[in-house]
Amino acid sequence: MEKEVLEHKNKEAGTRKKSFINVKFDKFLGSVIDIAYSKDKYIERWLIILLVIGFILRLIASLNLGVLADDMVYASQSAGIWSAKILSTHSNPPLFFYLTDLSYKTFGYTTFASRFWALIPGTLLIFLSFLISKRLFNKEIALFTAFFVTFSTFLIRMSFTEMSLLVLFFSMFGVYSGMLFLESRKNKFLFLSAFSFGLGVLTKYNAPFFIIAFLVYSVYFLKDKKEKIVTKKNIYQLTAFLAIIFVFALPFLAFNYLLYKDRGLTDVYFSRIIQTEKTQEFYAGLAGQERSFFDNALNFDSYGNTTLVYRSDLILFIFAVLA
Repeated sequence: MEKEVLEHKNKEAGTRKKSFINVKFDKFLGSVIDIAYSKDKYIERWLIILLVIGFILRLIASLNLGVLADDMVYASQSAGIWSAKILSTHSNPPLFFYLTDLSYKTFGYTTFASRFWALIPGTLLIFLSFLISKRLFNKEIALFTAFFVTFSTFLIRMSFTEMSLLVLFFSMFGVYSGMLFLESRKNKFLFLSAFSFGLGVLTKYNAPFFIIAFLVYSVYFLKDKKEKIVTKKNIYQLTAFLAIIFVFALPFLAFNYLLYKDRGLTDVYFSRIIQTEKTQEFYAGLAGQERSFFDNALNFDSYGNTTLVYRSDLILFIFAVLA
């Protein structure tokens, strides 16, 4: 009798599971048909086309571009890092290297595997740029934004073994999630934003600059809505936001602390913040090592590349002037 009851319950559970899957599949199929044929969904159709084109362009680039110095270093440095179990590397936080080694284990030691984590996030940036622009403006402008991201020669060229596209994806997803939080005040979006920014911090050292930019935008958003900026709730939420990001920073912070304690050294970028005689001697000859981070930040010559957009992307420059 007990056996029959158990079988009956299992059968009911299986039926409910199948029913749930069927409902979800029907909704998905209905959404696909709606996008394909609805007159009101033409922007979504164009966005899908841009995503396909963007993926193809980046796939061609990732399989055919020649290697650069960083490309060779990061591709080889990633191999076997899961077995090594190191906290960080000599130049950047460890996440990208662990992910690249994971793609080696999945796809083998190929060019595609080494550039997988530039290809996929690089393509998804098209969709993210659409979502962010839609919240700031409207769907039409968002589609134009996605168009420029799709055909950006710079972003296509970055489809090699380097973490810039991955950190840009995490940071932009953090921005988008943060925008959802500011509009809804739902903590799940706050945690999602902090989690995404944390992954960015664990990927590359320039992620904190995106976080600062988002916090500046948050102040502007609250002022525009005529809300109080300094409140107990805002302070609590900001503390939780930064605390989550700090947890993601612990591996490379611990790595630099232990390395400094044991050898008197830090990684390359920390050595430009904490310049000691030993680090300067160890990293002598590396470009930019003669100046500290703060020297570079306060030196006008460091900002020479701000003119690059005038020479390399005239169309975007014209749009920027119009804006």
